[in-house]
Amino acid sequence: MILSNRVKWIFSGHKMSREEVKRKIIEALQDRGFLEAVKALIKEESQRLAIERILMVKDLRGESLPEVIARDQVFNVIF
Repeated sequence: MILSNRVKWIFSGHKMSREEVKRKIIEALQDRGFLEAVKALIKEESQRLAIERILMVKDLRGESLPEVIARDQVFNVIF
């Protein structure tokens, strides 16, 4: 719920540069509850492999999701 409120705020209609939007999204992804949910997801191999394929990452277990999404190549695919 906290994450959805943050994301809703990002897209509330205020004019922001691409970098500002990216920074706000990365900040929202730092939410402890969200990161724990992602860790639980990647414990199952099939789900982890699907996420790695989408994010173009070889092994998500060794990387921080916010850092992966901060890469321009990944960010551009998602957003």
